[in-house]
Amino acid sequence: MYHILIVDDHVDQREFLQFLLKNHPVSFQITESVNGKEALALCSEQAFDFIITDVKMPFLSGIEFAEALRQKGIQIPILFISGYDDFNYVKKALTLQAIDYLLKPINPQEFNEQIDLLIQRVAVDKERQQHLIDIKQLQQQKMITNLLHGISCAQLNISEQKIAQDVFDRSTFIFLIESEPEQITSLIHSLKDNDPKRLLHHRVSSSRVVLFYFTQNLATALKKFNSLNNTLPYKRREIIRLSALIY
Repeated sequence: MYHILIVDDHVDQREFLQFLLKNHPVSFQITESVNGKEALALCSEQAFDFIITDVKMPFLSGIEFAEALRQKGIQIPILFISGYDDFNYVKKALTLQAIDYLLKPINPQEFNEQIDLLIQRVAVDKERQQHLIDIKQLQQQKMITNLLHGISCAQLNISEQKIAQDVFDRSTFIFLIESEPEQITSLIHSLKDNDPKRLLHHRVSSSRVVLFYFTQNLATALKKFNSLNNTLPYKRREIIRLSALIY
């Protein structure tokens, strides 16, 4: 499911866009906003896959709203819609990395074609982001493996030292877990979709695993630890707080 933000100051236009999206083969979670100023605040609080926005609106126009997003480093794909056939708007929309620019009255077939393009764009972006995350996690796993095998931080290469600094320059909790080999394997598989930015693991042996959990909050760490405890029947469980990286 894709999360879409519709930005338009006319309720009938928002309802029409909702109607078109609900009749699209793909399911969408839809959030509405009545102007660019309100939409900008929403984008600071929520994550959207793409945006459909009118150009002419009070407070912040669609173009100004898109400019503000780009200045904040938010690269959400945008589809501009307007009743003003003005080439200057088209040029400005393209400089802001819009997918396209549709004129009112909206042609349902053209609209669906643009939505399909947005979906393709989002899918490619997510695949690229996941690839980068996977590479980073592999690098972190290699660094942790080296440390746990007795290699000091000073002996790591420069790139690994930087990774170590990024990883451990935060409050870190270490979970030591011992269980049956098949239970440890099951746990490791479940971790792939479990807080990938906060949780790293290293399998010490067939029956033991070390988890590194990054959070400033002890209560959050304990909650995570307890949730893991309730998932599988572990033989032995310990939690240690690592407050700083020692070189």
